[in-house]
Amino acid sequence: MNFANILNHLRLARGVLFLPMCIAILIAITAALILFWWWIVAILILVLAVHVSFNWRAFMQATSEGHGVKAFQEGRHADAEGHFRTATDYAASLRADDPCRGRLLERCTELARAQGKYDDAEKLAQQWIKAEEAAWGDADPHTLRAVESLATMYDDIARHAQALPLLEQALRGRESRRQFEAYEYALCLTRMAEHWCRLERYERAEAPIRQACEILRRSNADATIEGLAAASMMALVCVHVDKLDEADLLAQSALALAKKNPAPASMPVAYCLQRLAYVRRYQDRFAEAEELLRQAISIVQRAAPNNPFALHGDWHLLGVILKEQGRWAEAEECYRDTLRLRDEFLAPEDLSIARAEENYAELLELMGRNDEAHVHANRAASIREFHSPFRIV
Repeated sequence: MNFANILNHLRLARGVLFLPMCIAILIAITAALILFWWWIVAILILVLAVHVSFNWRAFMQATSEGHGVKAFQEGRHADAEGHFRTATDYAASLRADDPCRGRLLERCTELARAQGKYDDAEKLAQQWIKAEEAAWGDADPHTLRAVESLATMYDDIARHAQALPLLEQALRGRESRRQFEAYEYALCLTRMAEHWCRLERYERAEAPIRQACEILRRSNADATIEGLAAASMMALVCVHVDKLDEADLLAQSALALAKKNPAPASMPVAYCLQRLAYVRRYQDRFAEAEELLRQAISIVQRAAPNNPFALHGDWHLLGVILKEQGRWAEAEECYRDTLRLRDEFLAPEDLSIARAEENYAELLELMGRNDEAHVHANRAASIREFHSPFRIV
């Protein structure tokens, strides 16, 4: 028998045996299902239970977080904290690189800051940065936003030396993405300028805030809240670098844009009025400055009746204007209100407290109350001394 005949016999045998083989396989599978069906069902139930449990925990985490956000927005901080804690417990089962972890830590950081719990906020912000780095990488916008938040918090509590390297890190990251995220780059430049303004280093603030304003203008965002804030900050900087004409033009332009808002008596309008009053004060146009400032105060009192701190800058500037007009008793009342609010809401080493103390001390000297003036001048000097090692040249 040759090889071709052998192949033919094998083909015939395969054709004859195919049906019995299929039947045998089906019988074997049926027998296995009958003998081991409970194992198969148990495995399926276990897989389904794990899947349902994971999705249920994710659902409960998102629900608790949503309740926390609503409570936070309504000012119910204690309720918000409870909901965020519950959401955190549910999120513990998520992967280390799950984006939900970073978002939840962002909420908790904002809540701690709003309650003045800066030690807790610092730890939460650091965890937030690590969570975003694990989920997205160290150069991703999510991570950069977390870095910017921690830097801003350090500036808020007068820890400027710790804020600067974080702002520089964020700015490098934003600059590498400026072609696609110009708006976010401009906001980061604004934060850097604000940092230098807090330190009264206006010459260092000029370049970043000027660049931010230009980017926002090209992006048609100069009428947004952020655009108006940048223009107002640019006006402030121009006042202190001896460019009063440019400051005047910027402040008036910002106010004109703000008044086009559908709600003309809004907080952005008040902010722009305050900035124009600031410029008028340095132009020695005190009557105009007072009128503008009182308009701003009226708007803020209506728009934010439960936020007295929103007026601390206005009371301080009004005190300065009244002092220049010889209305010393009214000026003293404004300075006292300013210091009361800043002592309540700001860090003890904040430079804005030093500025208010210096102005109050000068007023007290004019009123012949030298002993009181000495006390306030000394406090201002101690605050400035606190910051002297961190004055970056």
